[in-house]
Amino acid sequence: GFMPHGMCYLWRLDILLMHVSADALIGLSYLSIPFVIGLIALRRPDFLFRPVAYLFILFIVMCGITHLFSIYTIWTPAYFTEGAARRGSAEHRLKWRGAVWHFSSAQNREVFERMPRAYAPRYGGYCAYAMARGFAAKGDPDLWRIHNGRLYLVHDRRALNQWLSDISGHVERADGNWLAVLGRK
Repeated sequence: GFMPHGMCYLWRLDILLMHVSADALIGLSYLSIPFVIGLIALRRPDFLFRPVAYLFILFIVMCGITHLFSIYTIWTPAYFTEGAARRGSAEHRLKWRGAVWHFSSAQNREVFERMPRAYAPRYGGYCAYAMARGFAAKGDPDLWRIHNGRLYLVHDRRALNQWLSDISGHVERADGNWLAVLGRK
């Protein structure tokens, strides 16, 4: 998905705590089951179906990992649905806020049309770190982060590391700079 699951929970602390604690408890419970089955399989010489037990252990571990991954996705989504950034085509274009946006499919264009603010990068796709420092640099669609439900691009890995050191502070400075940097203030 494009937004962190926390957006669905309205970032309410009570709902977040409920989901995080439930997924953590379920995930850790799933991970304790294979430990017990493994002990039994190793300590009992008359245990006939060890290979089946090991496959079951693998299955249960994967179930536990999905719950732990659910905790991760509350804060950290991917902003694309296909696992990587895809080049859009003119066939699936849309004009929004004075810019022409190209999408890889009609479905992606329609999703964007319904909620463009949720999917469009802040600062018109310019590097958020550069904007925080008072200048414009082209954002790289492969270098991004989502913060408080908004997509931010940066221009290189060094900028990404700097951006991650103080995201909230950089957002505050970039918000104050970006209209002036683009000559709209």
